[in-house]
Amino acid sequence: MFFFCSSNGYATGDVIGFFISLPQNDRHPAGFLPATYKDKALIKFKSHLYFEEKDHVDKAEKNLKPVPGSQVKFYKNGVCQGVAWQEIYDGTYYPAVSLYKNATITINFGPDFKYPPTDEDFQPMSYKAMEFAVEQSLSDLLSHVDSQDRPVPIPEKILIPPKRK
Repeated sequence: MFFFCSSNGYATGDVIGFFISLPQNDRHPAGFLPATYKDKALIKFKSHLYFEEKDHVDKAEKNLKPVPGSQVKFYKNGVCQGVAWQEIYDGTYYPAVSLYKNATITINFGPDFKYPPTDEDFQPMSYKAMEFAVEQSLSDLLSHVDSQDRPVPIPEKILIPPKRK
């Protein structure tokens, strides 16, 4: 079901809210930590260093599972416009906006909202940045502890492409 339009449409000055609910599932807490790629090849690309990571899209698509009780809602000026989607797939979601022609918007990831949801307990996106830093630090720490038991050989040469003239 595609549902994002308000029955009265939208106008200049309207505040559009977006709420996503992904109830806790039965995964082990370590399953929520981001993967660490410290044992992968280090690649230099456009003056930045990256750990090589393979995309396994086919495997990921086969493993998609809906989360019971999950939902996405839209709000217009603090009034819920209804549930847009239910039973959405477990995973990581990123905020995105698509605009047409010369449209302009202002985005507020919180924590201070003009119209916070009154029908839901929520956490603003701004809190996710701090959570990510903590999760990444914990993941790196666990990787280091784990590698003490089985050291990973360090590549003799970092894979860096030759400089272009």
